[in-house]
Amino acid sequence: MITCPYCSVRFTEARYETHVPCPEGTTDVPPPPKVEPAPAKASTVAVTVTVLANDPDLLGFLMYLGLDGENRYSDVFYTHTCGYWLRGMEWDAKRGWLCRETGGELVVEPPTYEADRIKAAWLAGEALPKGWFALDRAAAYRVVEAGIKRNGWPAFADGTADANDYDCAVQIALLGEIVYG
Repeated sequence: MITCPYCSVRFTEARYETHVPCPEGTTDVPPPPKVEPAPAKASTVAVTVTVLANDPDLLGFLMYLGLDGENRYSDVFYTHTCGYWLRGMEWDAKRGWLCRETGGELVVEPPTYEADRIKAAWLAGEALPKGWFALDRAAAYRVVEAGIKRNGWPAFADGTADANDYDCAVQIALLGEIVYG
C-alpha cells in the first residue's frame, strides 16, 4: 500500500498511479479519474408491414377515417385527434377526403377560386399544392403502417390506440414526421 503524502489516503500501487496529486496541505480525496464509456453502436432494423385489403381492423379504420364510401363524417377531424392541424375540405365516396393543413391556426378558408382549382386537381388525380393532402385508401394504408411501426400491431389495430396515437400516425403518413402536438 502507498499513502498519499498530502491527503493520507492509502492506495494499492495500481490505484495510486491513477491518483491525481493533491495540492499540498489538503485533506480532500480527489475524485477518481473519469472513464468515458465507449460510444454506442447504432443498429438499424427494417420493419415491413403488410395490410390486407379485407382485414376487419383496416375496414374499421377506413370507416373511422370516413373512407368506407358510406360514412362521410370522420372522427379524425375532431379537435382532440387531427382537427387542430388538419381540416377535411371535400369528401368523395370514391376518393376519400381532400384535406388542408391549417397548422393549428385559426381556420381561414382559401379563396373560392383557389379551392376550386385545388379540388379540380384532386379530382383529376394531379399533384396537390403544399399543405393539401388526399386522405384516401393509399394514405390510410400509410397511416396504419406508421401506427403499427410506432405503437405495435395490437395497440394500433385492435382499437386500443388513443386519439394521440392516431394523430401521430396521420402526421407521419401525410407530413413525413410528427410536426404538431
